[in-house]
Amino acid sequence: MRRAGSEGAHALSSDTVKYGGDISIGEGMDLNGKRILITGGATGIGRSTATRYAAEGARVVVADINPAEGEQRVEGIRSAGGEAWYVKVDVSTESDVAAMAADADRLMGGIDAMVSAAGIAQDSLVPIDELPTENWERTIAVNLRGSYLTAKHLVPAIRKAGGGVIVMIASGCGCFRGIQHGGIWLFQGWCKWPGNDPRPSPGA
Repeated sequence: MRRAGSEGAHALSSDTVKYGGDISIGEGMDLNGKRILITGGATGIGRSTATRYAAEGARVVVADINPAEGEQRVEGIRSAGGEAWYVKVDVSTESDVAAMAADADRLMGGIDAMVSAAGIAQDSLVPIDELPTENWERTIAVNLRGSYLTAKHLVPAIRKAGGGVIVMIASGCGCFRGIQHGGIWLFQGWCKWPGNDPRPSPGA
């Protein structure tokens, strides 16, 4: 991932959008005091991201559908001296995402950045003629619709804070499969609106 506004790279594969401010998310960045929401923050890349950012001094909201693992991650961050909160969310449900955005804004006193790491890989190796339609639809709902809803409801808070960064994460496999690649196209197109500063680097 290229850092918005400066040179450098981060190990995560993502697209980045900068909204006016000079916050940077990448190697060598100063995250001290930054307020960051991370969806899918209870497990996998989201969990590692929340842990690393908190260790760098960021205040983080771990948003996830799994309360047990979400609370466990928050407890781990707090025990290491970091600031973190857990918010339950199903990113495919708009009312959930809207409530998550409001809760994160209230808990942290604003939002400087968001990391969209929520995603599922349901039956990814099943032949298409054997893939249950409901599993396909659920994957689209979480991976594609969820990315859209998260950005839609977080952008106002990020703008209100004076600018920041959106990080969209897809797996390497996602670059070759329609669902997560759809998310990449969505944000590369959306970033072309005046005033948005896209810094895409899938596969970085």
